[in-house]
Amino acid sequence: TWSRAYLHHLVRSNEMLGAMLMTQHNLHFYQDLMQGMREAIAAGRFASFQSDFETRYRR
Repeated sequence: TWSRAYLHHLVRSNEMLGAMLMTQHNLHFYQDLMQGMREAIAAGRFASFQSDFETRYRR
């Protein structure tokens, strides 16, 4: 695993590894999000999923 400080350094210094790790993180996040959405739709609880998501991630 990478420390937050090291990731911050990579991104701030425009290192290629920083961009690669951020891309990998974002893809993983969106894949998990879409899987959760598909499961919520299939179970008929998308509104609850959406509300939980907004509560967790809205700033």
